Amino acid sequence: MTTTTQERIDTTTPSKRWTRRRKLPRRWRQFVVLLHVILSVGWLGVAASALVLSIVAFFETRVPVLRAVYEFHGMLIAVLTRPIGIGAVVTGIILSLGTKWGLVRHYWVLTKFVLSIGAILLSAMVQTELIEVGLAYANTPGSAELASAQSGILLVAIFHVVALGLSTGLSVYKPRLRRGS
Repeated sequence: MTTTTQERIDTTTPSKRWTRRRKLPRRWRQFVVLLHVILSVGWLGVAASALVLSIVAFFETRVPVLRAVYEFHGMLIAVLTRPIGIGAVVTGIILSLGTKWGLVRHYWVLTKFVLSIGAILLSAMVQTELIEVGLAYANTPGSAELASAQSGILLVAIFHVVALGLSTGLSVYKPRLRRGS
């Protein structure tokens, strides 16, 4: 008895059919992995630069230097941090859905996703606002408003570096713990 292609496809379980269909072709997977690594490492480097700027601003008392640091920091977030972060998240989602890792199948992938989204939201909402406050009060070094903005900017920058460093560590070690096991 001969079987047709349609009968062979129907004999596979739905989960196996889905797994086969969503797997990225080898060349595309390699390209997306390369792009993801470049964006993620770049994002960590930009976050480290922002941390350095935050530390400089925290201890700086000269008004022109303080203003320049905040202006550059704001530009760094707008021009590099957000686009690179969004690119890293998008390529990460493509990889998680197109490979065996899945987006919510393993805790480490889901943790990376949550940390990345948190870092993007913090830079878009909180850090940008704090930098604007820092610029507004840069002419009054030592004021309570400036000190509050400086502390907030520094804490957000520390979170960025720690979150992205943790994400990098999770990518390297890939803990084998699965959700639901």
